[in-house]
Amino acid sequence: MFDFIRGIIYFFNGMALLFRPGLRRFVIIPLVINIVLFVILFGTFQHYMQQLDQWLSQLLPTWLQWMSIFLWALFLLSFYLIVTMLFVLLANMIGAPFYGLLAENVDRLLTSTKRPSTSFLATLADVPRIIVRQLIILLYYLPRAFAMLILFFIPVIQVIMPLLWFCFNAWYTTLTYYDYPSDIHRQPFGVMLASLRRKRTLGFGFGTAALLCSMVPVLNVIAIPAAVAGATQLWLERSDH
Repeated sequence: MFDFIRGIIYFFNGMALLFRPGLRRFVIIPLVINIVLFVILFGTFQHYMQQLDQWLSQLLPTWLQWMSIFLWALFLLSFYLIVTMLFVLLANMIGAPFYGLLAENVDRLLTSTKRPSTSFLATLADVPRIIVRQLIILLYYLPRAFAMLILFFIPVIQVIMPLLWFCFNAWYTTLTYYDYPSDIHRQPFGVMLASLRRKRTLGFGFGTAALLCSMVPVLNVIAIPAAVAGATQLWLERSDH
């Protein structure tokens, strides 16, 4: 339980780190990406929902027009549940190079041994490798997520599936952001995964805090940079390497 709480604290430590003078400039671009992406996703879903609402209004008799209220309620619920994960997935893929740069500067700020600053050209050269790392994590996630979705349709088991689904996505959240500092130190994905498994409770605590904050509108745009910063501190202080 202590490790679980420490994991939560690491996430909020990351949120506090974003306001450090040396890191603010590395947060601006990821923050803008998150805001733009959130607005685009919300606008796209709202556009198609309005078209569906108009289509249903033409089909329904006048005395059933009130059903459109339930349609909008369904839209809001769907947006909350589906777009949250879609937002996180897309934000991680698009902003991966910037999050890598943020993790590197958090690493430099927190360590007593000063690492040399990476040039802009070196950062550009690292973009393909960073994206490949995120794709590896996505390939780790998708088959397991698909298997868990199937379990939702199995009687009895489906009762506990919402909790298992949340725990699985909390673990995936930790894995995603813990990979940024491990990638900076050129730690292979398999080694990083094995190291994180040895501190599973700590990882669940961190992922739970990050996932819950990513589900809160407005707060979710800063949750991803905060998770990157917090995971970097977590890696530096608790990594086996």
